[in-house]
Parts: sequence; structure tokens; C-alpha cells
Amino acid sequence: MMSEKKKYIEELLVKLEDKSLRPGLEMPEELSLNSELTVAHEAREEINALEDEAYIPVFQELLVGQKVAKNKINLIRYLIRLADKLDRNEIADYVLNLVREEKGRWVNELALKGLNLSSLKVDKETELLFELAEHKDWQIRFDSLRLLSKLPKEHHERIEALCLDQCEKYKSNNHSLRVLAATLSKVGSSKSMPALRKIISNSTKVPIAISAISAIHEIEGATELKFYIKCFTQNKNSQVKSKLIELIAQYGDEKQKLIMIKRVQALLIRERKTNWAYTSGAEPELVTIIKFLDKHALVDSNNLLQWIVAKKLRFLDETESAWVKGRTM
Repeated sequence: MMSEKKKYIEELLVKLEDKSLRPGLEMPEELSLNSELTVAHEAREEINALEDEAYIPVFQELLVGQKVAKNKINLIRYLIRLADKLDRNEIADYVLNLVREEKGRWVNELALKGLNLSSLKVDKETELLFELAEHKDWQIRFDSLRLLSKLPKEHHERIEALCLDQCEKYKSNNHSLRVLAATLSKVGSSKSMPALRKIISNSTKVPIAISAISAIHEIEGATELKFYIKCFTQNKNSQVKSKLIELIAQYGDEKQKLIMIKRVQALLIRERKTNWAYTSGAEPELVTIIKFLDKHALVDSNNLLQWIVAKKLRFLDETESAWVKGRTM
């Protein structure tokens, strides 16, 4: 039985690299390429559908002495996916052991990425993760940091110290700072505040600043309201301000109504040229502010809405306009 399963996986490995059309199919005239019609696509569907635990040792056997990089990558990728379905957490440690011995950068990067995409939990190989988090290869370093952030709380203090060291070491590397801020958002404490504030004040890249602001929010929440307000008044970027308004609205009260009113006035200086797309659960900043004023300063909210309807209705995008009309008419 084992040999039959092994032969089946070996055949799938070959098919995974076969970009030709499946037997009996013809390419539609209007298309020059359709990956769903290929042998490789059918093989991916087959191997992704595996749920039999007996295939786990088959993958492991085929990985022993495997020389072909693409085969290694596919075996590790689909081993992780199968183990994830079956809650076989020990496979995370098994894969990290492979990374320890593997020389191929591409193989290691994709192995770590695969673990990050799974729910598998690292148990015995935590020391290796700390080593990899110092790796010279940025992708290996980043994926290792992400895996570290999933470890139990008893590791958080050590992970935080590592991240704070790297915040200084990579202070000119925006990509590194973003990943470090995201990691600190999960493992950080009050010790992380100076480094995160420094990232915000020094960064000229919006995603980096927002990542650091989000980390401060995750760690300290409402206790940093004064910082959110200070940062809002000092930062000139509208996207950063929008993130901060979200937090001020979440934790503020009537004392922040003037900030909110002035923000609406600033938002509506110019007419919108395009309609913004809002992700699921998100709402326009204007709506967030009016909801805040409805709760903490209803008279001011009504006055602001009257001004918008009288003078600024054409300045709104479609989503904002529909909400304001629903609120006032």
C-alpha cells in the first residue's frame, strides 16, 4: 500500500510541472492560455484534495535525499497543507528541521512561508526560529519573525527584545520596520513604546507609520489616547490622520469634538474625483466622525450635517453621500 501511495505522489510531482493541455481537451480559440485546462492544474487539485493521514510518511520518505528543488518545494508545500487539515502540529518542527539542513534559499523561503500560511504550531524548534530571525536573507528573517509571533506568551519577552534590537539595526529599512512593528503588535509591551513612536516620527512611508500606530493600539489601546491626538496634530499625511481619527473616535469623548469637526472641514475642501472602494466592514472616515459626534456632541453633529447638505453634498463620494442622505432625509 505504501509503495502504491508513493508511486501516486511521484506521478503527481511530474504532472505538477506539466503545463500542457489535459488529454482530450482543446484550447478555446479566443484564449491563448488557460491554466485550468492544464495537466498541472488537475494535479494541484488532486494533491490539494488529499486527506488521508497515510500520505504524511509518504511525503517524508520522498523528501529524504530529494535533489530536485521544485520537488522539494512541492513535497513540503503539500505536506504542510495535509498536516494542517489533520492538526498534525509536529510537522511544523519536522519542516523546520528540513530548513536547518537545507542549503537552497528558495526552498527555505517557501517552506517558512508555507508554515506561516498554516495553523501548525511550532513546539520543539523555537531556538531555530530565533536563529532564523537573525538571518541575512530578509525573506527568511521576516517569515521567522511572523512564526515567532505565533509562539505562546512565555516567549514574548524574548521576541520583543529581539525586535527592539532589530528596530535599531534596521532603522533605515522600511520593509524591516513594518514587519517588526507588526510583530511587536502581537508580542510587545510598554517597553516597545519608544521604538514604535520613533518609527512613526521618523518614517516618511505611510504603511510603516500606520503599522507602528496599529502596534501601539494593539499593545496599549485607550491608554494612548493623548498620543493619538498629538500624533494627529503633528502628522501631515491624510492616510495617517485617517487611521488616527479611527482611534480617537474609538476612545475619545466630547473633548475631541473640535478635532473631529475641523477634520471634516479639511476632508471637504475639495470635491471627490473618484468613488472610494471600502473593504468589508470599513466605513468612510466622514461617517466615523459623524457617528462619534452623534454619540458625544449631537447638536454639533446636526449642525455639521446641515452644513454638508447645504454646501458640500456634491463634494462627497457615492458611499458618503448615500449615508448622509440616509441620516438627514
